[in-house]
Amino acid sequence: MCEEFGNICRAVWNIALDQRRQYRRRGAWMNYVPQAAELADAKKEHSWGHALVCVVPCR
Repeated sequence: MCEEFGNICRAVWNIALDQRRQYRRRGAWMNYVPQAAELADAKKEHSWGHALVCVVPCR
């Protein structure tokens, strides 16, 4: 279960990083708020979303 969680987190991180890079190449900016909203939607649409923790730690 821990391995599955780690794999999902790594995939989500890499997708989010790539998304931000694509936005920067176009001269746009993607910040936390819209990206977090997209993640919430993706968690509802995909089966892997149930394996992720719903609370993000604050800094």
